Amino acid sequence: MLRMQPMSSLRRLLLNKKFVLSILVITLFFTAILLINSYYMINTVVISSDDDIQLLRGVESYKGKNSFLLQSKSIEKDVFDQNPTVEEVKVTIQLPDVLKMVITTAEPVASLSATQGYVVLNKKGRILEKIKSNEQRKQAIPPIRFFQKLNYDEYNTGSFVEYKDIKTALYLIAKLQELDQKVDSIDIDGANVIRFHIENKSVIFSGSKSLSVQEYELERLIQEFKIRGKEFEKIDLRFNKPVIIFKT
Repeated sequence: MLRMQPMSSLRRLLLNKKFVLSILVITLFFTAILLINSYYMINTVVISSDDDIQLLRGVESYKGKNSFLLQSKSIEKDVFDQNPTVEEVKVTIQLPDVLKMVITTAEPVASLSATQGYVVLNKKGRILEKIKSNEQRKQAIPPIRFFQKLNYDEYNTGSFVEYKDIKTALYLIAKLQELDQKVDSIDIDGANVIRFHIENKSVIFSGSKSLSVQEYELERLIQEFKIRGKEFEKIDLRFNKPVIIFKT
C-alpha cells in the first residue's frame, strides 16, 4: 500500500506566498481600475445657453459615467431628441470629468391651426409646444391656417410637421420680416397657394414656382415702392409676371 509523503514545510510556504501574491496582484489591479474609473467619471456638467433654460431633460443621466466611453454626437442627439425647445446642441468632453454643452434654443415662428388647438412651430417645422388657444402665449406669433386641418392629437412636441407648403411658409416669414413686412397671419388656401396677411396688405406666393425667383421679385418690388413712395395692397407672385394692386 502506497502512502502519501507529507508536503515539506518549504513547499507549503512557497505555495502560500504565491497564493498571497496572486491575491495581492488581483486586488491591486481592480483597485487601479476603480481609481481610474473614478478619476474619469463625469462629475460636472456645464451648460451655456442663449436663453435661460429652466430644465434640460436627460443631462443628469450623464453624471457618474466614464468620460472615455461617452461620444459627443450621441449625447447631442439624445439631448436634442428629449428637448423640443432646443435648436442645436454642441458637446465637448473635457477630460477627466467635465461635460460641456452649448445650447441654442429654438424660436417660435408660427402657430399651426389644428382640430382642437394649435401647434407652435420653429423655423424648421419642429413642434415646440401644443396650446389650445393663441391667447395662451405671451409672445404673439402669426397663425397658419392650412387647408387640410391637422389632427391635434396625432402630433407630439418634438416631432416635425413635414408638409412642404407649411415649411415654405415658415421660411418666408423670416424673409418678409427682413423686408420690414411683419406677418399677421398665413392662409395656405390649397396646393401651392400661400397667402401672407400683412396689416391691410397681402402677398401671395406659389409653392410650385421657383422660390428664389419669387424672393428676388418681391425684394425688387418692395425697394421700388419705397423709392417711389407707393403703397401696395396686394402682390401676387404666382405668375410669370407679378400681379400688383396699389392702394387708392
